[in-house]
Amino acid sequence: MSLLHRKPAPPVSPPQWAWVEDGLLEINGTLYSVRAIHGGYELRKAGSAEPHHVHTEGEPWSCTCGDHVWRGRECKHLLALRAAFAEGRA
Repeated sequence: MSLLHRKPAPPVSPPQWAWVEDGLLEINGTLYSVRAIHGGYELRKAGSAEPHHVHTEGEPWSCTCGDHVWRGRECKHLLALRAAFAEGRA
């Protein structure tokens, strides 16, 4: 079966997240720096050169990580930011 005809993976479990301090978000025990960018937020894992961009303008939100792009599901980055917004913490 080709990737173009692949069924989306099941939804990811809601991530455990917490704001450690302004601009630093912990998702499932991993620290990410968070900064606002045009159209959303950039999340960068500590020690990683490759950021993930979560686009929050309009619906549906999207993320540039492989889990969202290739598996076609809401990823932990998107879910954690959405939860933070729901609690008024982002």
